[in-house]
Amino acid sequence: MKRLFFLDLDGTVITEDQEVPTSAQEAIRQVVKDGHEVFMCTGRSLPEVYPWLWDIGFCGIVGGNGAYGQLGDKVLFDEHIDSDTVHFIEDFFTANEGRWIWQNPDGMYTTTDYLKYFSEGIPQGNTIIGDWADYVALVEPRTFSVCTDRATKAMVTFPPDSPITYEDVLAAIGQRVDVIPAAVSVKEGLILEVGKRGISKGTGLLNVVDALGMPVSSTVAVGDAGNDVSMLREAGVSVAMGNATSDAIEAAQWVAPRIDEDGLAAAIEYALSQPVA
Repeated sequence: MKRLFFLDLDGTVITEDQEVPTSAQEAIRQVVKDGHEVFMCTGRSLPEVYPWLWDIGFCGIVGGNGAYGQLGDKVLFDEHIDSDTVHFIEDFFTANEGRWIWQNPDGMYTTTDYLKYFSEGIPQGNTIIGDWADYVALVEPRTFSVCTDRATKAMVTFPPDSPITYEDVLAAIGQRVDVIPAAVSVKEGLILEVGKRGISKGTGLLNVVDALGMPVSSTVAVGDAGNDVSMLREAGVSVAMGNATSDAIEAAQWVAPRIDEDGLAAAIEYALSQPVA
């Protein structure tokens, strides 16, 4: 029976240095050759996806932590945070020295120097862990210093000396949006992801299954972070990477080796060995 694979990108397919292990590339190409379909299921939005990723064999994407779905050239679904909520959140970020970027399928929008977190660091904060030079080169031309009236999701960082905590952010904006720890890490400070209420990678997986008329039992999810928990719980077969967070590991049926130890190839091999219910 055909399987639908939903693969997280950062920490599952892509290393901190923005590379895909050879074993992972080979495993994805083989399952596609065998007649299965492979989706990216990521917190990234379309402008953040390296063009060469499609050459590995991905047929579609669930982006923005489940808010956007595309198969080939066809848009399957497109959820957004509304304009009033976007501006409400921006006011909170501004008042608390947050630096943020709004992500949409057509571009990235920021009124701050947020991208410097990925390259050189900034006076009040430190860089994202890993070598992100290729990422910055990819998204900089697609990033605009203007406000947006709607957004798929946001990433926000608060400096190390900020008194703001995750709980503070939840109390301030959590009634209007979902707030989760980011799938990437900063050396110091707080980094969070903000998305539309009720939208997750799990809902994205279910929306794709519904659009394609496939049973949920045919799905395979592989991830490594908190934003992967929902899809790991929904999928027919779920695998956490060896470098995964504790909540992702608890949500998965099996734990593969780390990304740098051929973990994705092992995850795919395990998934294919499991019967479809």
